[in-house]
Order: sequence, then C-alpha cells, then structure tokens
Amino acid sequence: MKFDTDKKIIILLSILVAVFFLFPNVGIAADGADEKVQEMHNPMQEMRDQAQQGDPQAQTYLGMVEFFGFGGAPNYEAALSWFTKAADQNYPEAFVQLGNLHELGLGVAPDLEKAIEYYQKAVAVKWPTGLFRLGLIYLSGTIAEKTAEDGTRLLQQACDGGLPTACAMGLYFDNKLAESLPIFQSQCQEGDQIACDMTNQVNTLMAEQASEPVGSAEDATRQQSSGKTIYYLLAGLIILLGGGVLVWFLSKKKVENESSAETDN
Repeated sequence: MKFDTDKKIIILLSILVAVFFLFPNVGIAADGADEKVQEMHNPMQEMRDQAQQGDPQAQTYLGMVEFFGFGGAPNYEAALSWFTKAADQNYPEAFVQLGNLHELGLGVAPDLEKAIEYYQKAVAVKWPTGLFRLGLIYLSGTIAEKTAEDGTRLLQQACDGGLPTACAMGLYFDNKLAESLPIFQSQCQEGDQIACDMTNQVNTLMAEQASEPVGSAEDATRQQSSGKTIYYLLAGLIILLGGGVLVWFLSKKKVENESSAETDN
C-alpha cells in the first residue's frame, strides 16, 4: 500500500503533535544570559526511548510510524511487533491496529477472523476506533450472523465515545446524507482522509439523487448496495482515520493527564 506525500505529511504532523502531548519532557533549554536556545530534544527519539522502556502509548505510535514508513519504506513487520508489545499490555488502540494489519494482510497473511478478534478486544472496553471498524465490517454484510442493525449500533457507540467520523458514517448509512456532509467536511479539514473521501462520496450521491425521480430503480439499487460499496471504499484507507482518530485520542489523553495532575496536586 502506498500513500501520497500530502497524506504522509498530515499523519506525521499528527504523530508529532501526539508526541508533545504524551511526552511532556520534550522541550528546549535556554541560556539565562542571552536566552539562546542550547538544546532541543528529538521528539521521535523521545518516543522511541519510551517505547523501548515499555510504554504502550509510545509503542503504538511507533508502530504507526513504522506502518507509514516515515523516513523510509513502510515496515509492516516492525509495526506488527510494536503493536503486539502494546497489545500485550492490553492497550486498546494497539488491538485496533493489529486488527487492521490482519484485515488488510500487511505484515501477516490476510485473516478477517483474526482481525475481528482484535477489534472485539477493543470493543470490549468501548474503544471508539474498535467500535467503528467492527461496525463497518458488520455493515459490509461479510459476517452472515451480523445484521446492518448490529453495525449501526456499533457506529453509534463509537459516535457516543467521541469519534465524529463514526457519527457521520451512521447518518450516511441511515441515508441522512445532508446531515452527514458537514461532519465529514469538518473531519476532512482536520486531516481525516476517510472523511475527505466520504465528503466526495456524499456530494456525488446527493447530486445523483437530485437528478433522479424519487423511488427510481437506480435509487433502490444504490441503497441496496451502499454497504458493500462503502466497505470496499474504506478497505484500502481504514488506517487513514489518521488525523481524526489522533485528534480524538490526543484530546482524550490530554483531559486524562490534566485530571491526573489535578488529583496529584
């Protein structure tokens, strides 16, 4: 899987922002006499050090760095290793990323059943990205015993957990295109590539609906196949929740860190 330069830049910037949120020791030291900057720590090295020391957050973000190949080619095997280390500590987002690798067959043989097992571990603790991805699988119709209602229920839970793209996707599958569009547009502006693709998809569908008689055969066919269509659209982009997920995750962690600091004081 290849990603264009703009997408890499967006996600790299998101990860760098994550580093500064999650590793507050990163900073600079100034000379008291002339305020000249003496030293700047390398935030990526700080993250790598924390990961090697066993921090599951750092291990997960380092896995993302390896996945996208910042500074070189993607290394899915290294990403798998870091995600596995974090998952061994029951870190929810690591379960999601392991599910992603198994679903797409990157660094491992494609294994949807195994991917679902990992997603379910994240769902067990109501982790929004896990709820979102498992919901999409259910909506795709590939799991015979799961219905579209099961999928939309998970999307709603992801939405309730603070993942805006899941809110918009739920509206999309409920055929509330006009309501979903501003949410997709907003998340696209924050760097969520799936939201950008969905913005285009919704605009196209709304234009088609405006030009067709209500209840036409074309409209019925489109509604029947929407789950499959959007699943395949997302299959190659699933990890590119990127900016949107990171924004959600960073906000969540910042609130937790601030609450912890207040408790300590």
